[in-house]
This record gives sequence, C-alpha cells and structure tokens, in this order.
Amino acid sequence: MKHLKSYVCLAALAGVFGFALTGCGSRASTSGNNVSSSTAESVRHAADRVGDAAKDVAEGVGDAAKNVTTGVGEAVDDLLGDSGFDSYADAHDYFLDTMGAYHSDARFELRNEDQALADYQEGSKGYHFNLYDTSRNSAGEKFGEFYVDANSGVIYKKGTGNTVEEYPAGRSTTSSRRTGQSKRLSQNR
Repeated sequence: MKHLKSYVCLAALAGVFGFALTGCGSRASTSGNNVSSSTAESVRHAADRVGDAAKDVAEGVGDAAKNVTTGVGEAVDDLLGDSGFDSYADAHDYFLDTMGAYHSDARFELRNEDQALADYQEGSKGYHFNLYDTSRNSAGEKFGEFYVDANSGVIYKKGTGNTVEEYPAGRSTTSSRRTGQSKRLSQNR
C-alpha cells in the first residue's frame, strides 16, 4: 500500500514537471529565459490539480482496501458460523454451503421452506429446513430436518423423540450454548 502511494506521488510529480517544461500551452515568451507570471500560475494550478488527483486516488485505494478487509471479515464470520444471521437468505446460503462441504457427493434441495424464525427448543429460535438428497433420483430422499440457530449459526438436526442434536454430532465448540447434547424440542412447535 505504501509503495502504491509512493508510485502515485511520483507519477503526479512527473506530470507537474512535464507541465512545467512544456509551459502548459500558455502564451509565454519563447525567447530567452523569461517566464511570465501567467505561466508560473498555470504551473501552480496544474500542480494543485495533479496533487488533488493523486490524493483522490490514494484515498480511493485506501477505501477499497478497507472494503475488502470488511468483506473478508464478514465472510469468515459466515463460514465459521460464530455469528447469527440477519436474514433467512444468509442462513439459507450458509446452511447449503455447510451441508455441501460435509457431503460433497450429495446434491441437496430444500423443500417446504418457511422463512420465518421457528422455536426449535425452549428459548432458541432458528430457521427450519427440510433437506433432500437428489443425487440418486429426481424425487430425492429426505436427508433430514434441520434448524440453523439465528443467534449463533449452529446447525441442529431433528432426531427421534422430538430431540435436536448439533450437526454433525460430536462437533467441538467453545460456547456453553453449543454443547452438542440432545435437547427437547419446544412443545410450541
């Protein structure tokens, strides 16, 4: 970044020097060493404009770098699942990407989608997904019923007897909310 800024400044100075040598197209005397005040002023204005342009380019590069850094940070948060989701679309994309990574030979399809948050256990809300694998036939086989926690991004699979378990089972986590133990589904569902 520092090198780019230095190159931009050097290019700007070269431009100013070039303007000064050519006289910027002014009507200055070409005989002798006389430089009119209008030529000197033109050179100053040109230098100011080139300096402003160089400053704008440097600020633009800095803004672009900041935007890239912010975007990468948000992508890492989404991939790690350590943060919640602001929308169903974010949870949907994260869920399909994660399941595709766990099962690269499967072709997943979501059915009976409901974009509203659902209570999947007492005190926890998430997005509900019915996942089907269509890799063997077009009708697809039900792979499972899943929830993606809206606050933590943890994926839970509905098990037998109205339980949910963190998916995949035995996933090690650091949060006390993510214990990986079976939890009873809320009776509100």
